[in-house]
Amino acid sequence: MIGVSFIDIKKLVPHEQVDIGRVFQLYYDIKANGIKLPLAVSYIYDKFVILDGHHRWKAAKLLRIRKVPVVIFDLFDHNLLVLNYRTKELLSKEFILEIVSNFKILPPKSTYFAIRFNGSIIHISEYIERMILDGIKE
Repeated sequence: MIGVSFIDIKKLVPHEQVDIGRVFQLYYDIKANGIKLPLAVSYIYDKFVILDGHHRWKAAKLLRIRKVPVVIFDLFDHNLLVLNYRTKELLSKEFILEIVSNFKILPPKSTYFAIRFNGSIIHISEYIERMILDGIKE
């Protein structure tokens, strides 16, 4: 099973912009129910870079939540894939390193992080949901 950590929201760094309409949808849901699904992050260049969960992160910031649940992934794990969100074309992991090291922010929904799991490729949030919420062992 993978573990959930709680990290100070100030230590999280986005690599994508957010859609403010989606942020406010999540704002009200998180205000009422809390953060249901941990954010996916990777520790890169002494920063916890958000891989998936930018909208949850922004809503939590607006709600002044100090610590958020995260699952930490190794960007260079061979089972972790970085894809173009729209085309699902494979992107290099060095592309993410370049974005982070140059403090660039991509447009919303530019990247899609996926995991090879049980012979399939699934979205990283689906993986987290299966592993944590459904209690499936790796």
